[in-house]
Amino acid sequence: MQCLPGGYPADSAVAFGRMKQKARQLLVRSGHAERGHGHRMAKAARLLAGAAWSLPADDDNPFVLAMRQVAPRLALNDAFIERLIAAERDGDAQYQRWADGEPDAEVARLHRQSGAEETLHAERLVEVRRLLALQPPALGTMPL
Repeated sequence: MQCLPGGYPADSAVAFGRMKQKARQLLVRSGHAERGHGHRMAKAARLLAGAAWSLPADDDNPFVLAMRQVAPRLALNDAFIERLIAAERDGDAQYQRWADGEPDAEVARLHRQSGAEETLHAERLVEVRRLLALQPPALGTMPL
C-alpha cells in the first residue's frame, strides 16, 4: 500500500480530497440556485406589478458584494452548517406561507418552487456536513 508522509494510506487522503471536492460542488450548486430564487421573485414582481424588474449584475448587487467580503471569514464548521440547514428549512416554510396567501396562481407556484429548492439546499448541507466530518487520520497514525 502506498503511504503518504506520516504513515496514512495515500488512498485515504485521495478519498478525503474527493469528499472535500464533492462538498464544495454541493455548496456551489446551492449558491447558484439562490440566484434562481431571485429571478423567480423578479418574475413574481413583474406579474404582480406589471412593471419590468430584474436582478442587478453580481458586481452591482449589494448582497453579493457583502458576501464577497464576509464569506472568506466564515468558519465552515458543524455549528455554522447546522444554522444554514435550519435557515434553508425555515426558508421553505416561509415560501410556502407566501404561496398559501397568494391569490395569483403563477406567483404562488413560483414561491412553492423556491420553497422546494430551499429544502433541497438543506439536504445538500446535510450531505456537506457528512462529507466534511470524515477526516483523514492524523499524521503518524495508521487506520485499522
